Amino acid sequence: SIILAGKYLESDGSNFLLMNTHPNGDSLWGIDFGDSLANYLTDVIGLDDGGFLTCGQSTYFYAPFFAGATLTKYSKFLNQMWTFQFQKTEEIYPRSLKKASDGSFLLGGFMSPDGGVGPTNIWLAKILPPPCCKGKRGDVNGDGSNANILDLTYLVDFIFRGSDSFGPCPNESDVNGDGEIANMLDLTFLIDFIFRSGQSAPFCSI
Repeated sequence: SIILAGKYLESDGSNFLLMNTHPNGDSLWGIDFGDSLANYLTDVIGLDDGGFLTCGQSTYFYAPFFAGATLTKYSKFLNQMWTFQFQKTEEIYPRSLKKASDGSFLLGGFMSPDGGVGPTNIWLAKILPPPCCKGKRGDVNGDGSNANILDLTYLVDFIFRGSDSFGPCPNESDVNGDGEIANMLDLTFLIDFIFRSGQSAPFCSI
């Protein structure tokens, strides 16, 4: 299949667009996302875990921010894992994304220091992924302690009360290691581990 990055036009602007197409051109799936008036993806790369990393430009029509860069990781199930945003008084135009040998990501483009009217400079950023999942899964609230009652409370809050975040380390929320993040199976696994001395959560990596 072929992964495409671009923009999805709406009546009041555009959103980031990520698509997967068959070589013959048929669409397999597509998602659009974004919360400013003008967004578009400029690059996407596949990752070893089956997920995707995208970079794109967000344009804001208010001072002091105008054009910024957004870097987002998605799991193979299209769950958003984490995101970085670069916003400066200069305008940033991201164009290319690469993975470095040390596990970091390199984001390149250009920058205009004078709101788009002055000279442009080369812009390069190196991003380290969040320091998540260094041991076993289960630190749902990201406090550094593995699989305790606070993590259970956090997971319950996300699943049943509509919390908009499953913590800074989403992979930790996949407590049972099946690739799906923060669902009832993860909650059951965590309850069994904490209260019934059940199976310990599997190891995970970024």
